[in-house]
Formats: sequence, structure tokens, C-alpha cells
Amino acid sequence: MQVLHDATSPQAKLILLYLEERGPTPPSEIASDLALHNLTVLSVLDTLGNRELVVRQDGRIQLTNDD
Repeated sequence: MQVLHDATSPQAKLILLYLEERGPTPPSEIASDLALHNLTVLSVLDTLGNRELVVRQDGRIQLTNDD
């Protein structure tokens, strides 16, 4: 997975791997499934979004290359 090289934190890599496996998922579900705080997940998703690695669509987060 090429985007893992662009992730700078362990949490970012974990979230990217999770999204690759699960597909589009609401942020609260990501936090719950990965046992991370909601604010941590939202902060990481903001960074990943700024790097154009993930997008939000219909309240769900997905990888930018996800069709």
C-alpha cells in the first residue's frame, strides 16, 4: 500500500490499513473498532485529508483511491 509511506504516525498507518480492509466507515466506528479516542481519530483524519489520502463522503471516510 503506497499511501502508508505518506503516513507519519502509527495511528495514521493503522487507520489507513483499517480503511483499506473495511472500506468507507464513519469516524466514530473507526475510533471504536481501533480503541482510539474520537478526537485522535478526527485529528488524524484531518491530516490525512489535507494530504489527500482520505475523503469524507456521506458521513463516511474512505481512501481517495476507493471507488
